[in-house]
Parts: sequence; structure tokens; C-alpha cells
Amino acid sequence: MRFCPLLRMVRVLRRSLHIKLLLSSLLVIALSMGFAVYALYLGHVEEQTQKASARMQENLAKLFSSTEPSNGGPTDLSHISRNAGDADLDTLICRADGERIWSSLHMPEVIKAKESICGDLMQYLGGMDLDYFFKKHTIKNGESYFVYSLRFIRNPGSGTTAYYVVMIDSAKRYHEESRTYLYQTAKQALLAYMLLAGLLLLTTFWSLSSLRTIARQLDDIRAGKRDDLSSDFER
Repeated sequence: MRFCPLLRMVRVLRRSLHIKLLLSSLLVIALSMGFAVYALYLGHVEEQTQKASARMQENLAKLFSSTEPSNGGPTDLSHISRNAGDADLDTLICRADGERIWSSLHMPEVIKAKESICGDLMQYLGGMDLDYFFKKHTIKNGESYFVYSLRFIRNPGSGTTAYYVVMIDSAKRYHEESRTYLYQTAKQALLAYMLLAGLLLLTTFWSLSSLRTIARQLDDIRAGKRDDLSSDFER
């Protein structure tokens, strides 16, 4: 007996053209909005990634524009001021053999690994043999970081040496901004969906008014209250 209300609801759904049209339209709109929100979210994530890359490129320009050659020779990379670049961006200059030449570090996890970080980075970057590198890297504990690297060559007098400017930025802040954007976009999409659902309910009710009139007239014909249908209906 407890299934009777459900069965009655199923019968109503099968017999109601209005409900079928309304539900099918709402389903299409919901799927379209879901894909749109997801596409906007992916676009925002890509925008955040580009934002991180641009910040690192700006920091690189600040870093090298602040250096001056010593005694008419090449710049002494170990004497670059710690205030030369972005104060909130962890930056290192590593020699290709893994020696740390200069660093400006802020994140505790990076400071903790500063003695071995250049060696680890050179094993990671040196194997790819790339002059430019930018990627979001996720470590074992689940934390994600943006890693930027630029390789350049210097001749300090004892032969040509390759150096890497490496910048590390936590992706946590960018992820939080993306989650906030997703929440706000989904909230706006839900409000728009509710408004569209109300408008669709009204428009379908108005559009199918003639069919409801025909149904009433058919009932009247069956009951013997009239002989035939009216002729003032849409084609």
C-alpha cells in the first residue's frame, strides 16, 4: 500500500504532457549549465596558472635588473641582494652541479630542505635539458607548488658554467581562489536555473492551454454536454 502514492505519481507523469515537457527542458538546461560552470572553472584555473607564471617572470626581471657587474666583469651572483625580487616568492640560483649560489627563501618546508634542494632540483631539471620550465608539481603529501626555472650560461673565467634560476610558489592560494570562484559560479548558476525553471513553468503552462481546453471539451462530449469540438484552436 505504501507504494500507491508513488505509482499514482508515475501514472500522472506518463499522462501529463506538461510535466514531460517541463522535466525534459529542465534536464537539458541543468546539463548545459553544469557543463558551462565546469568550463568556466577550467578557464579560471588556467587563468590562475598564467597568473602564477607572469608573477615569476616579473620576479625574474626584477632580480636581474637589480644586479650590477663587479669591476667591469660578470655579475657576482652570490652577492645579489635578498630584497632584489618578490619578497614572498622563494627564489634560488643553482649551479648545474647542484651547488646553491644564492637564495631568498620564505616557506618553512623549502627552508628546511635548502641544503639539498638545489641538488634535488638539478636532478629533476637537468634530466629534461630545458632552458625554460614551468609546471605545477604535486609532492607526496599532496601539497602542490608552481615551479619555474630558467637556465642561463656564464663564463666566470674558469670555463662556461650553466646556472638555473628556480622559483617556487605554493599553489594553495591559487587553489583556494579557484574553489571560491567555483562556489560563486555554481551559486549564480543555481539562482539562474531556479529563475529559468519558474519562467519555463509559466511559458509551458501558457503554451499548452489549448490542449487543456481540448481535453475539457472531450470530457464534455463524453458526458453528453456538447456535440463537437470548437474550431478556434491553433493549427
